Amino acid sequence: MLPSPAIQAVICYATQAAQYAVARGGGCNHLILDNYRIHSSLQTKAALARLEGRLVLHFLPPYCPDHNRIERVWRDLHANVTRNHQCRNMKQLMAEVYYWLAQEDQRLQNRYSQKKAA
Repeated sequence: MLPSPAIQAVICYATQAAQYAVARGGGCNHLILDNYRIHSSLQTKAALARLEGRLVLHFLPPYCPDHNRIERVWRDLHANVTRNHQCRNMKQLMAEVYYWLAQEDQRLQNRYSQKKAA
């Protein structure tokens, strides 16, 4: 039975990461993953076994927004843009999302450039 396209993508990425480790002169790569079930499927485990330890998987706790930075971004985006929007269509909403993301990106760049200067 062929693995699903999502599992095939995980296996392909894992194989490429292991090949990268070999090209760098050995060792292994470490990959941090969430607990999506395809990451620990039998097909994925079989592919990892074929990579002979060149790729080590580290799983985040089941749900840990404090350790997964993107979860904080989604929470802030929802609180500031999508929760009570008054947009008439998806195009308008997406424009607001992109605007907020650009503003947030600029804010963070300014914050970290000030820390480096200090």
